[in-house]
Amino acid sequence: MQGKTAGKAVFSIVIALLAVAHVSHAITIDAAGMALIGLAMVPWASSWLESIRVGDFEAKFRALQQSVDATKKELDEIKATYQVMQDDYLDDCKAFDPDAPAAELNRLATRLKAKAKGLASIDFLFADLAQTADQGLAFGAACALQVRPQFQAIDGVVRLLDALAQTPDLRGFRLKTIYRLLMAVDEIVKLDARNGRTLLGDAQRRAIAAALQQLARHARCVGDDTEDYAQRIGAKL
Repeated sequence: MQGKTAGKAVFSIVIALLAVAHVSHAITIDAAGMALIGLAMVPWASSWLESIRVGDFEAKFRALQQSVDATKKELDEIKATYQVMQDDYLDDCKAFDPDAPAAELNRLATRLKAKAKGLASIDFLFADLAQTADQGLAFGAACALQVRPQFQAIDGVVRLLDALAQTPDLRGFRLKTIYRLLMAVDEIVKLDARNGRTLLGDAQRRAIAAALQQLARHARCVGDDTEDYAQRIGAKL
């Protein structure tokens, strides 16, 4: 390292002497001479450029990289927390017992609604809702919509109700679950009415009305609270 530094020093001294001699006209330096002097400057120039790169740019880049890494870590931690909350909600949905007393299902609904308020998003509950045979998932989705009514979820709920109404046994769903789904639809319809300018399209309204009418006429719903509730929601459309 010392040898390289000494060599560079010698280059600099020689260049300085040549510059003095040229200025004083002791010698004349032509274009070729200037090129040779330029080459002599390369060792120092490369060191200077390297110093700039390492000392300033690289330091700033390192600080920026550390900031990006810290932000990514925070986002990963937040994402992991949200995933834990979603998994916990789905675990409660799995706790749904189709043979449980009504009072027990009401307690489960209260717990689900409280947890739904803290979720970053409830969209994960509606990806395949229309095709689901998982009554616990349908119950949990309905509870989430009761406290967080969202227009983008209405189509999935209506398709599920329509599909259930077309089966003789409502896919084995309890009327308690059907009633919860109707409550979710009701919350969205009421939210739409509060907006003053409807956000539900005409096609959506027709689909909701048709599903409610079919459900109200279902053999298992006739004479039950679900029949009356479906008709009352339909009257609001």
